[in-house]
Amino acid sequence: MKRTRLAYPYIFVWMPLFIVAPMLFVAYYAFFDNGTFTTEYVKQVFSSTTYLPALWNSIWIALATTAVCLLAGYPVAYILSNMKKRTAALLSILFIMPMWMNMLLRTLAWKIILYDDGIVATVLSWFGATDVQLIYTPGAVLIATIYDFLPFMILPIYTTLIKIDRSHIEAAHDLGANGLNTFLRVVLPQSVPGIISGITMVFVPAMSTFAVSTMLGGKKIVLFGQLIEEKFLINKSFGVGSTLSLVLIILVIISMVIMRRADRDEAGKEEPSGEKVRQILKGSVPRHCRAVYVSSHCGNARYVVHRFAFGCNMERILVRCIHCAFLRRRCYGCIADNAARCSDF
Repeated sequence: MKRTRLAYPYIFVWMPLFIVAPMLFVAYYAFFDNGTFTTEYVKQVFSSTTYLPALWNSIWIALATTAVCLLAGYPVAYILSNMKKRTAALLSILFIMPMWMNMLLRTLAWKIILYDDGIVATVLSWFGATDVQLIYTPGAVLIATIYDFLPFMILPIYTTLIKIDRSHIEAAHDLGANGLNTFLRVVLPQSVPGIISGITMVFVPAMSTFAVSTMLGGKKIVLFGQLIEEKFLINKSFGVGSTLSLVLIILVIISMVIMRRADRDEAGKEEPSGEKVRQILKGSVPRHCRAVYVSSHCGNARYVVHRFAFGCNMERILVRCIHCAFLRRRCYGCIADNAARCSDF
């Protein structure tokens, strides 16, 4: 009850003033002109040949940014999750440090780097590439956007990966799965919540960005956020600007609902037990390997027992506790296909 009360200022003060009220103003200016209801602004937005192409530019920039951030961020997060905590924490700070700087300053830095006489152009000129246009291109906008939002993809995935129970990975290895099968069937499915969070944190702000395209895209690439800024600050056309804002808000809400539903579906799935890991890996376990579970000596987990057949008269029994990594190996003659003999362990 006390924790609920702490949320009262946010629910009854912050949300009405800074979330609900601005959205109501946007809706009012989009559908009312001097107090009279009108749909003229909506017709103007959807009939124009300027607004919809800008919306498409924003969507594909956001999708490309999200895809590249996921492809580049997941391996980084995976590597960090397998490092020592102190080393991983130090490297994580290096990824976060650029976020301490203002976004406009970071974008300005990229403008200096990509300019015609900048560092990249100078290096390319050494190899004979003298007519390469870097600044004021879609590529420049995409590079700077990826740079700005990459940490938002790495951090949630890293947080999810370090929470994965390592005994599941050990059980998968004990059941004969190689590194690729273990990653695809055990690690990747359990990291989906972090992936969904990262996609949400990258896609939504990337679709509404406008400062990057203004500074690095020039007039060659116009994003939806640029048009909204132009309508409000330059043209003073609050009706059209509010309609454009409303369209963007609806798209953002739709994307968040989709991500929320996917996250809820993943949250509803139970964590895989040792038996579940064995079932997940069914088909990748060698045929000569049979896995059974017996009680653990440490009381906190179960033994994963491998039977590797080395002919009709001999089997090697590998016993590994997936909780404390306790190992025993014993060789027997022909052993009956049941777990009773394993109770001695």
